[in-house]
Amino acid sequence: MIGLPVIVFLLLFLILKKNGTGLRKAFLAAAILLGTSLVLMTELLSIPRLVTRGGVAISWLVMDVVCMIFYLKLGSSPSSLPSRANSGA
Repeated sequence: MIGLPVIVFLLLFLILKKNGTGLRKAFLAAAILLGTSLVLMTELLSIPRLVTRGGVAISWLVMDVVCMIFYLKLGSSPSSLPSRANSGA
């Protein structure tokens, strides 16, 4: 079960890297997004009292699937999305 959040982190990192974010910024942004998703999942699971081993595992599995679908939709080339370095901001 500990592997599910690690997979989410790696997928978030890869999504950000594919988007043209630098290595350090992608790592930090993935960590922030992982922490935010952890808080949101815990709060949403606490409403119907589903903070159980099964409820947490299912919510991480859903996050894994969503991140994997998003990563695969980005395409294989890093030029499929505009780079932040070229946006002038």
